[in-house]
Amino acid sequence: MIELNVTFFIQLANFLVFMVLLNHILIKPMVSMLDKRRKAIADSADEVQSTEDLVARKKAEYEEALAQARKEARDFAEVERQEALDAQEKILQEARRESEAILKSGQQAMDEQLQQARQQLSQQTSTLAASITQKILGRAS
Repeated sequence: MIELNVTFFIQLANFLVFMVLLNHILIKPMVSMLDKRRKAIADSADEVQSTEDLVARKKAEYEEALAQARKEARDFAEVERQEALDAQEKILQEARRESEAILKSGQQAMDEQLQQARQQLSQQTSTLAASITQKILGRAS
């Protein structure tokens, strides 16, 4: 059986003192260090999550800006293309007007020359007819 003598109480006191010392020297600092480590890991995880969220937001903003820039570039190219087509059509219309004006002035010049040629021919015909008549009459007489 167990004897309860002074040695038991001394060992019990030693054990209690050792537990108190061990608690203050080893267990509390270790628990404190583990709590700090757990808190640091949790903070790091939160920081990683917030960084991932920031990266996702920045990526979405970048993609939105890129899509907007592409849309603006397409719109700009379409506007420029339409302006070029309009300018081309304007140039073609101007060229048609100029060619029609040149053609009309050429036609008028040809009509004038034709009229002058007819007048000259009419005058020459009269002169030629008079000359032929004189020659014919001159031979006949």
